[in-house]
Order: sequence, then structure tokens, then C-alpha cells
Amino acid sequence: MLLKKKGYPGPGKTTIKSRAILVKNPVFMLAIALLICAISALGASLVKSGGGLLTVKQLKWETPSGYMQSAQLFIPKTATKETPAPAVVVVHGWGNSGETQTPNYVELSRRGYVVLAIDMYGHGDSDNLPANTWWDDGNGANGVYDGVKLLATLPYVDISQIGIEGHSNGAYSCNRAVLLDNEADKPLISSVLLECNDAFYTKDILYAQYFDESNANYENVYGGRNVAIVAAKYDEAFHRIRLSDGTISAPRDFINTSPAQSFLNFGKNPIGLEKRNSYSIYTENIDGEDAIRVIYNPSIIHGWAYMSTRVTYDFISFFQKTMPAPNPIAGGNQIWPWKIFFEAIGVIGILLFLVNFILVLLETRFFGVLKAQKPVLPTEVNRKGKAWLWGGLTINALFSAISFPIVWIAAQVFQPSWFNQWHPWVLGWWSLINGLFTLLILFLNYRRYAKVNGLNLRERGVILSRDKIWKTILLGILAVFSTYFVVFVANYFFTTDFRLWDLLTFKSFDAVKIPEILKFTPFFVIFYIINSIAMNVFNYVKIGKKEWINTLLMCICNTLGVIILLVVFYSYFLNTGLLPTDCLSWGLGTMIMWVYPMAATLPIATVINRFIYKKTCNPYISSIAFSLIVAIMICTTTLTYLIK
Repeated sequence: MLLKKKGYPGPGKTTIKSRAILVKNPVFMLAIALLICAISALGASLVKSGGGLLTVKQLKWETPSGYMQSAQLFIPKTATKETPAPAVVVVHGWGNSGETQTPNYVELSRRGYVVLAIDMYGHGDSDNLPANTWWDDGNGANGVYDGVKLLATLPYVDISQIGIEGHSNGAYSCNRAVLLDNEADKPLISSVLLECNDAFYTKDILYAQYFDESNANYENVYGGRNVAIVAAKYDEAFHRIRLSDGTISAPRDFINTSPAQSFLNFGKNPIGLEKRNSYSIYTENIDGEDAIRVIYNPSIIHGWAYMSTRVTYDFISFFQKTMPAPNPIAGGNQIWPWKIFFEAIGVIGILLFLVNFILVLLETRFFGVLKAQKPVLPTEVNRKGKAWLWGGLTINALFSAISFPIVWIAAQVFQPSWFNQWHPWVLGWWSLINGLFTLLILFLNYRRYAKVNGLNLRERGVILSRDKIWKTILLGILAVFSTYFVVFVANYFFTTDFRLWDLLTFKSFDAVKIPEILKFTPFFVIFYIINSIAMNVFNYVKIGKKEWINTLLMCICNTLGVIILLVVFYSYFLNTGLLPTDCLSWGLGTMIMWVYPMAATLPIATVINRFIYKKTCNPYISSIAFSLIVAIMICTTTLTYLIK
């Protein structure tokens, strides 16, 4: 009776009020976050292993090239010494790792193929190579041909049916593997699929972007192998040539170009020949064997190809035709999106863990000093204050958009060898420059408006006591350490990670990556701290009747520079078939792909920083934690050069 008088709902009952209290309890939410991560890891692992019907091995071995290479090997139960199976090496693109080949290794392995998903040298957990040496003949085509040689030694692999597939730079590596295979006493490669990169149309000109139609010297580099190209109509980097009139062809018109027609005609000069079409399979007898050529031409961008069900359908169809599957399944029957789904909810879980881990520690006596002593509310601003708000947000967005192409080009001209990762080098400098520009705007705002209108930097958490400074730093680092502990546990027990496409990637990594992370962390720390001060101290003002309106506005404005870049580039691309930078060099088209992750990390950082700021009146805790996470994500998923 006493319990009921105090509002106890009774056994088996939960009131709305009690459920709300549970949701607000950081310990309870931390447990929910771990449960989500566990479901994510288990679900992704089940899809990856075909529900336990596959043996999945994490490999790291010394290759004939003299380097350690990491890979995942997928072995179907039907692949035995008595019944050897066809096998395929699947290869990721520039700045990725083998895990991005999820659709290909999941779908091939469940159809009975042995699959080797490698990390090319300089990527993932494979050894690094000095800059610009990947294509030396002694490096096994950046590890692709070394992977082929490994498959050829396995007793359960049919050595007469070994294929290779690569996306982007991985496709170029596959091409180099073919050249090495051509020189071998006993060629090993029977089928080749090139995804979002060009074929080799001659031995003299290996990059199609340097192909001049007026000076063509066609050749069948692939001999009697079966070969397919996935030529995305809106590929930012490939499927362009210089036409005889001096102009550049658009990738959406690739099928009409002479290299594409020569490829479909097995290396013949296409002048005078009947036009051949995409998605049609063409066969010719070469050296007593019927060889296949086909070009798939989907209306997608470069980065979408390895996450496309349509491309995966073509991929499955090609290999099932050229190397019949031990367990044939229709190409439309695909389960890999479930792995992507489970990995995506894992991202939600890991971010939820990060936030609630901080909140849990704030309840301890040691870190309790960092909690806000009173509610943190948005400030009132007058007309002049609104002018500073909107003006600052607009100028920052424009500066962000304009500065990125400049930084991207400048970073190519000047990159010290000590900073041996390209992606973090570009995004690090861009972040630093934008952070310093924002700091200048904040300084002017403070001197011209905020100070005289009552903004107290100490009260708003910008100026901290000595005791709070080191506890703030420690809490941010502990939050990241604990978050990645969960990531490593998931990898150890389930060989999975948490990712959303390539936008957000929480993956385990070798200790050798730590020096790279430490090098680039200061760039991102400076940016995210300044950004948090801007969003939470200067721009946390009353807009409308609800506080969430300001948070939504900050999310949009924080990402607006990236949005402007994407809209300008892709509007022009859709209208003309070429990128704005193609008039300079179509290699510059890749720059737009580097900003994709920022379109995800910036709004997420805004929400997390705002949430933690309202609990602590401290703009540094979550910004330190999030900047470390960004540095880890970028530095562990990109190409790393070997420092000589």
C-alpha cells in the first residue's frame, strides 16, 4: 500500500512517466547503446558468413612482392579438394579497404565462389609503399596479383577459373594484374570486371583520360579473357577521352566513344564497324576459346557503384556466366543490403554510446564539476545581433565552399612527405582554414556586438578554470577510448565494424596507424572546438518558439558550404555531362568526392555538441571527442604512403 501511495505502478506495469525517466537515465541509455551495437555486429556477421554456412578467415601474409598483405577469405562449404570452386579477388578503390566490397563478397560467396577481399598496399592493414610506386612490376599490381597467386595455391580453388574485380583504383590495379599475368609462364586470370575505371585500350596509353582519339593505336590487351566494364554515366573521374576535335567526351556518352567500341570489338579499330551497345554481350573465339566483352552503363555516380543493387546484379550475372557458380542464384536475389542495414544501426548505437558515456561520467564525483550549475538557455538578440548571426553564417558557408577547391589544389602542390596521407591532408587543412576564418568572425562579433550586449565568455563556458581544463580534455579522450573499445570488441568477436557507406566508418585498426592519427588530430581539434564555440556560445539564440529550431538551423548552416559545393558541381554535371573542373583537368573531378563525409559528420557534430553543451555549459568536451573520432575515421580508412 505504501508503494502504491508513492506512485509505484505495481508488478508488470510501467507508466509513461517512468518510461520517460528511463530514457533520460544515461546508464540505461548506455546499456541500450551497447545492445544496439551487439545486434548490429551479430546481424552483420550472420549476413557476412551466410548464416554460418561460410568459413570467413582474416588473413595477413608475406606476399611474393615482399610485403605483408591483409585480406578476408570467404570459403563456402562446397569448396573442397574433391570439388574445387571458382574464385574471385575483389578489390576496393583509392582510400578504402576490403570491407567496402561487401556486396561482391557476400553475393559471390553465397553462390559457392571462394572470394578474397584484399586490402591493397597502403590501405587497411596491409603494408605501405612509397608514394607513386604502387605500379612497379615488383609490387604485384598493388597486391591484386599477389592475391591471385595466393588463390592459385589453395587446394579447394579451381585454378582454371580465377577472376578479378575492382572498383576505381582497384579496377586499375586489376588492369595492371592482367599485364603481369600476360607475362606469366602460366596465366591465372580468366575473367575481369572493371568497375568505374577504364579498360586498357592499348599497351602504350594505360590511362584512358590521356587517350587521344586522333592518335589511336588499339589493341586487345586482355587476349582470350572474359572482360566487362561498369561505366557509370555520371562518373566524376573516368570514362572521358580527348576527341579528335580537341574537346572532352562526357562519361554519359562513353558507349559511343572509339575506345568503348574498340573494347567491344576485341581491340579492333572501330572505324567502319557496326556500333555495339551497352548491356549486350559480345563473343569472339580467341585462341580456341570463346571470350566475352560487355559494357554495363548505369546512370549513377562513381561512389555509388559499389553500393548499387543494379551494379551488383550485373556483377553476379557476369561471373555466373563466365565462371559458372557451384550454387547458382538469380542476380536479383541479394542479401547484402541487410549487412549495410545492420552496420548503419551500429553507427547509431556507437554515437549513442559516445554521448551517454560522457553523461554517465558527468554523474561521478570526479567529473561532476563539469556539469552545468544552471540551465543553459538560448540568448536573446536584437536586430543588430540577428544581423551578426545571419551575416556570419552566410559568410562562413560561402567561404567554406569557395576555399575547398583552392585548398584541394594547393594541397597537391605542397604536401610534405611527413604528412603521408592525402585525404586527411586536404580535409585537415580545409578544416583548419575554416576554423581560423570562423574565429576571425567570432572575434569581430565579440568586439562589435556581443561584449557590449552582455556576453560573458566565462559564464558561457569559453573560459574555464584550470581544474576544468584538464578534466575536460581527459573526459573527451576517455569517451573516444571507450567508444573504440566497443568497435574493437565487435571486430574481435564478429569481424565486423560500424559504418554508413563511406560517410561514417568506425573500424578497428592496427597500432601503426596511431602516429598518422596523432599527426592530423590537431587540424580537426582546432576546427571542431572553434565550430562548437560558434554554434553553442555565439549562435545559440532564440529563433521561434522552440529550442530545436536553432539546432536545426545550425545543422543546416554548418553543412551549407558542403551543400553549395555538391549542388554547384552536380547541377553542372547533370546539365552538361561534365564537371566544372573538366575544362582544367578531369582528374580534378575527384575533389568533390572528398567532401562526402563532411556532409554527414558536420550535422552530427552539431547535434552532439549542442546536446552536451546544454548539460555542461562547456563547448570543449564533445568537440574534443568528436574531432578525435573524425581524425581516426579519416586516417584509418585512407591511403597511407610509406615514409622513406
